[in-house]
Amino acid sequence: MAMINGIRLRARRKVPGTVYQSRSTIEIDGEKAGHSLFDQSSNLVSIHIIEKKKAMLGERIQDYFMANPPIVESIEVFILELQELSNHEKTFKRCIKDGYTLLAIFRYRKRHWVYDFKYKRTECIAIQDEATLSECIKMKLAVEISVYRSTEDFCIKC
Repeated sequence: MAMINGIRLRARRKVPGTVYQSRSTIEIDGEKAGHSLFDQSSNLVSIHIIEKKKAMLGERIQDYFMANPPIVESIEVFILELQELSNHEKTFKRCIKDGYTLLAIFRYRKRHWVYDFKYKRTECIAIQDEATLSECIKMKLAVEISVYRSTEDFCIKC
């Protein structure tokens, strides 16, 4: 399951009676730390953290941002990155099921705090082998490339 520094989103489900909202449980080392509500139509995130988990969550998010500096540092940006990683993991699992061995994500514009989860500026390509990956990298003019080879690639430790 997609995880950054022991933080993960579980049980992401659509909110009943809404079209674009989903709710996730935020966990730290397997323990509930709060929940997030994501509105896909406006890319807004509402986050509620249990008081005694705030310090630990803040430290781990800060460690991640030190290793991967964003334009804007906030818990919302972190949750969106974690959600994006989770989406990529789901795509990767479908690709493996279909017989591919790699998933490459090509981003054509630097990330910022507003995400586009419809991947208009991101291209996901399922790839058979390393040689095909090399050819794709040569052909693409992407700003950022992420390659996933196993489910362990979705567990980031900083």
